[in-house]
Amino acid sequence: MGYNIYDLYYRHAQQHIKTLNDRLTDNSLMGSTTRIRLQAAQNQVWMNYTILSEQYTGQQSSNGQNLTLDIINIAKRYKINWSTTKDTQKITTFLKGGTIHVSKLWHNWEIEDYRKRKDQLRKYKIMYIDQLLDFRYEIMTWKYLRTKLKAGKGITPKWFAHAEQRLIADPTHIQTIKDLTKNKYNITDNKRWNYAVPEKGKWMAI
Repeated sequence: MGYNIYDLYYRHAQQHIKTLNDRLTDNSLMGSTTRIRLQAAQNQVWMNYTILSEQYTGQQSSNGQNLTLDIINIAKRYKINWSTTKDTQKITTFLKGGTIHVSKLWHNWEIEDYRKRKDQLRKYKIMYIDQLLDFRYEIMTWKYLRTKLKAGKGITPKWFAHAEQRLIADPTHIQTIKDLTKNKYNITDNKRWNYAVPEKGKWMAI
């Protein structure tokens, strides 16, 4: 708007974004709790890039569980992104080492279904298609994969059934992984995958 007149929502967003910026670099307890919430938001989105970058479009709701993620989503509406440096890359962590993110097995019009499944994917620390393939780049059966994930017995989860069906119907991703991998065999090991988990009870909001 012109004449330095802004609506209430704009001023509300401006204040939240400024506060977030200040707290991200704050060295006090306030800054620490903000970075913990930011990591929790990163885990909730379950993508292999930082949610502070322009790659994140701000379309994933926190469902009222994370104010920091809600503020980042508001910033994205105003096309505000954070520059990625060595320091900002350390603020959030995510699983690395894979080739193709597992979300690629869901088409654009199926993104809502992926968002429903990502909590299960996060539970089992599945972020890349590589993790669903065995030593010879063949799709693991759920019976075998669940032993590696210590998932216990039960029916095949919907996320795995969808991924398996998509990989069988279109093996392009498997071939891409083969082409991009330096080793002759798939050496991805599910046991070594880890990501930062904010500890409950270790911090307090002020």
